Amino acid sequence: MKFTEERLEQAIIQLLGEQGYPYVPGSQVNRQPEEVLIKDDLRAFLARQYKRDDPWQGRREGTV
Repeated sequence: MKFTEERLEQAIIQLLGEQGYPYVPGSQVNRQPEEVLIKDDLRAFLARQYKRDDPWQGRREGTV
């Protein structure tokens, strides 16, 4: 049995899934192909990170 790049990817996806990281196919990620950051993820991170002390004070959207 040949070990291919596809098998490696599937093994990594499975291992990460077992650790609680969900797999989301690239076609289902909400971003433009040229964008590096996933804005929804960044917004959610900033909201969690600064839940108590929000230095952005309503400017989060402009920051993203």
